[in-house]
Amino acid sequence: MCRARQGLALLVAGVVLSSCASWHGIANVSMPGGPGSGPGSYIVYVQMPDTLALNDNSRVRVADVFVGTVRGITLKDWVATLRLSLDRSVKLPSNATAKIGQTSLLGSMHVELAAPPNPSPIRLKNGDTIRLQNASAYPSTEQTLASLALILRGGGIPNLESL
Repeated sequence: MCRARQGLALLVAGVVLSSCASWHGIANVSMPGGPGSGPGSYIVYVQMPDTLALNDNSRVRVADVFVGTVRGITLKDWVATLRLSLDRSVKLPSNATAKIGQTSLLGSMHVELAAPPNPSPIRLKNGDTIRLQNASAYPSTEQTLASLALILRGGGIPNLESL
């Protein structure tokens, strides 16, 4: 009887652990409602040189207005590709730009979409991709502080020797 209980416990533990294989934490659970989740919302892909600390469910903004959500981050042809779900009211040109920025000093990240200086007359539509050349990131807090430290320490110029 004891062996039967041990076997059952082992079987239950195996089933529970194997069902959690795709669990990536509470931050990656899709939330119902909000911009980009209702009827008429559409998907846009963004190729990024670096995703920094961006997660699924991060916000997508246009002119600092919350208009969508990051639904996934994948690697396609060795390029990080974001899958964004946008509200149907978002009207951007097909040559729109995308930047990853830091929302707060504590590290929350978002994607900022914008029209370039010379926008295309063709609109961004469901399934379109914002290419790598139109994507970048704002400097992070760490990069800014490192640059400031370099300036305050003299930038290493005193360490140079003349020959």
